[in-house]
Amino acid sequence: MNNKEGLRVKVSWRDAMIYSAKTKNVESIVPALMITVGTLLKDEEEGIVIKDPLTVRAEDGVVPHKENPTFLYVPSGMIVMIEEL
Repeated sequence: MNNKEGLRVKVSWRDAMIYSAKTKNVESIVPALMITVGTLLKDEEEGIVIKDPLTVRAEDGVVPHKENPTFLYVPSGMIVMIEEL
């Protein structure tokens, strides 16, 4: 990842999915694409930490949580793209 620590960024990432024995057609399930805007606090090989993140689901613009967290950790394997704002 490029080091953009301290900059405002837009991060596209795939949300986590929970699978159970009752889930059918697991191969056809694609994790939701999420968009988060905030200040990139840490950019490490394992993942990134975003300060004051604002997150929406890309498909419909729905905010996935009731309160915005102070920090958001996104593992590098879930990141699709990081754009500088």
